[in-house]
Amino acid sequence: MNVHTTPLALVVGADGADAFLRSRAQELVELDFLPAPVALRLTYRRVLRGEALVLAAPGQVWTRCAGADPDDAPIHRLAIRDRLTEPPRVLAIDLDDPTGEVDEFLIEFLDSYQLATWHHQVPAAEGAA
Repeated sequence: MNVHTTPLALVVGADGADAFLRSRAQELVELDFLPAPVALRLTYRRVLRGEALVLAAPGQVWTRCAGADPDDAPIHRLAIRDRLTEPPRVLAIDLDDPTGEVDEFLIEFLDSYQLATWHHQVPAAEGAA
């Protein structure tokens, strides 16, 4: 569990945070057949804990948490280009690598990172599904 979290409303604004949280909660309603109030409560709790499984989305920049082992989290800053499913993973780039190479990581890789910023203009990687 990642307890080093950036309040979502500070990153995307109150309206953006509300829309994102409701969208993620609706996914739980549809996929897990949860009642809407339960799904929303679970989504809020998971976001407050900074869980990448709920938070990770294209256009975000994540930074390595203070105290994270650089061997487990070798990238200091990464930008998510796309989110994939089954299993949940992201396509991301190392912002400090001049090659701009896109790598694929399981969502769990982000457990040593925290959401820093959210730039909606980052394009999705070509060929991602």
